[in-house]
Amino acid sequence: MQRSSRLGVLFMLLLFIGGCASTRLEERRVSFVDGSLKGDMLLTDFVSVVNSSGLMEVQVTGRNKTSRYRLLEYRVEWFEGSGLQVPSVMTRWTTCPAFEKANFSFSAVAPKPGVSDFRILIRKAKK
Repeated sequence: MQRSSRLGVLFMLLLFIGGCASTRLEERRVSFVDGSLKGDMLLTDFVSVVNSSGLMEVQVTGRNKTSRYRLLEYRVEWFEGSGLQVPSVMTRWTTCPAFEKANFSFSAVAPKPGVSDFRILIRKAKK
């Protein structure tokens, strides 16, 4: 095997191992908007699909890295292909528990077919 081929294989192996070791997921459409949560909460998994009824579904999984229970709120904003926000009574802050040193998850379904994008905001629950 040539030296350059071995280096290429080694580089790819290191990228794969590094990717497996990381639990932080970057998704531009999902964000923690409360600065006090930075570093305490991680986004670990994200899935977006269009179901058989033509409705977009999203599922978010995160991790509470702290030793404290946190009550979170999330808000999903849906958008049409043109970029306009879809008005919906479902666009509201919804609570989600985040138990200490544990994963948390939530899911949402678009209010109508034809929705092509979304934004999810996550914050500490207001008391």
